[in-house]
Amino acid sequence: RREAPDLVHVQYFAPGLLPILAARLAGIRNLVATVHQPGTPYGWREKSLLRFAARLCKKFVCVSQSAEQSWFGESAVFDPASPDTLNRRHVTIYNGVDTPRIDRILSSVNGQRLRHDLGLGAGLIVGTVSRLSRIKGVDLLLKAFARVRASDSSARLLVVGDGAERDSLREVESQLGLDGAVLW
Repeated sequence: RREAPDLVHVQYFAPGLLPILAARLAGIRNLVATVHQPGTPYGWREKSLLRFAARLCKKFVCVSQSAEQSWFGESAVFDPASPDTLNRRHVTIYNGVDTPRIDRILSSVNGQRLRHDLGLGAGLIVGTVSRLSRIKGVDLLLKAFARVRASDSSARLLVVGDGAERDSLREVESQLGLDGAVLW
């Protein structure tokens, strides 16, 4: 209350409702919340709490249509020119990607040398950059890659990231017979 901010943004994850309630009790009118993860693994209680929290916000933003769909049963990509999305309580706004920066980086890298330095060979490379946690689905990527590898023995999987699931994912790699095909 003492600070009287014009806007408060809450990153919604457990216990996401609490900071939203606190902001409302402090008289904050411009309240925005963002959720990154889908509601699929959660039950009716979590979905009810998130939907209640969304009613207390000016906007409730999901970073993908599938996340918004899973929490609210419908989705719409935010368009500032559209009265429909301007008036919606929850919308999808994709995470921003600085594509010009990526293009600059790619133009400064010798791809063949990088492949050689990483020992990736000349075949197909599938990759992910991710926190290694259950919610990111890297275990599913490994299973899908095993199918790719069955039809293309030169294919390699590049996993960039770390996290609590690293050891269990390495076990999945081994169980699927992918030893030597995955670069961590």
